[in-house]
Amino acid sequence: MEEEKNTNNGTDSENIKLGGILFFVGNIFGLWGIILAVVYYITKQKELSKKDVEAFYGMFNFFISYLIYSIIGIILIFVMVGLFILIIIFILGFIFSIIGLIKHLKGESYHYPLSIRFLKV
Repeated sequence: MEEEKNTNNGTDSENIKLGGILFFVGNIFGLWGIILAVVYYITKQKELSKKDVEAFYGMFNFFISYLIYSIIGIILIFVMVGLFILIIIFILGFIFSIIGLIKHLKGESYHYPLSIRFLKV
C-alpha cells in the first residue's frame, strides 16, 4: 500500500513540476510559450497547487511587464538607446526565467525582479 501512495505522490509531484516548467519556460519561448502555459493553466486549474498558481501569476506578470519594457525599447530605438535596452531586457528575461524555474523545482517561491504585479493570488 505504501508503494501505491508513493507512486501517486510521485505523479502529483511530476504534474506540479511539469506545470512549473511550462510556466517558466514559456517566458523563454515568448508568445507561443505563454499560450501553452495559459492553456495548461486553464485545463488543469482545479488540480494545481497554490505554488503552481503563484508561479503562473508571477510568470504572467513577468511576461506582461517585459512586453511593456520591450515596447518602450522599440520606441527608443529611434533615440539610439533602444537596441541596448532590448538586448538587456532579453538577457535579463532569460536569466530570470532560468532562476525562477530552478527555484520552483526546489519548491521555493520566486518573484521576478522588475516585474509589475498586474495579477495577484
